[in-house]
Amino acid sequence: MNTAILFQRLQSKQASMVNFAGNSLVADASGALFWPSHNMLLVSDLHFEKGSFLASHGNPIPHYDSRKTLQSLTAVIATYLPRHVLCLGDSFHDHNAWQRLPHQEQDNITNVVEMPAQWTWILGNHDPDLPSELPGAKVAELVIDNLLFLHEPDRDDRQDMAQVFGHFHPKMKKTIARQRITGRCFMYDNRRLVLPAFGAYTGGLSVKDPALSELFNHPNVHQQLMYQGKIYPL
Repeated sequence: MNTAILFQRLQSKQASMVNFAGNSLVADASGALFWPSHNMLLVSDLHFEKGSFLASHGNPIPHYDSRKTLQSLTAVIATYLPRHVLCLGDSFHDHNAWQRLPHQEQDNITNVVEMPAQWTWILGNHDPDLPSELPGAKVAELVIDNLLFLHEPDRDDRQDMAQVFGHFHPKMKKTIARQRITGRCFMYDNRRLVLPAFGAYTGGLSVKDPALSELFNHPNVHQQLMYQGKIYPL
């Protein structure tokens, strides 16, 4: 990682520091999370081919989401130049998503996966099985130092480990400079951190929804709100 680029993004509010479980992380306005000490970039809920899935069920929606998501992913990888990229599950919207991709798009995804030295796919509820021809490690969860990475949170806290996950697609509303804005967000306390969805066609769940809010220790909960290419610590 080029430290000058990181400083520039922090100064321009394109990124913000997160102190989580004793680790210094960087929340990026793209929806990615960067771990400088491990030169690792995390994204969650890409949902490749959600557009074609919805279209097959009668929803007249353009089929450009995979391309747009991949463009955004390529851009943030080019910015941070991570050694390791970790996808926290639901990278593909359903078990036939890879097969629906045109061959050129499959090649494009493969090329991006091969950009860093290491790539890991966490399996999600939408993609419990990934195609064998897709490069990268495929695991149910991953532990690095004191952090446990998985798609959905483990309701039973594991001793000496904090959890980083996706699945919920958190979003929130907030008044900033007298303007009421809505955006995706990171949400975390001292034990759990949830990433926003990175995919172009992914919706969101309010941070006030009990399915999400009840996971967190609210006297210590924080959000980082993403809006128009900027990120706002709250």
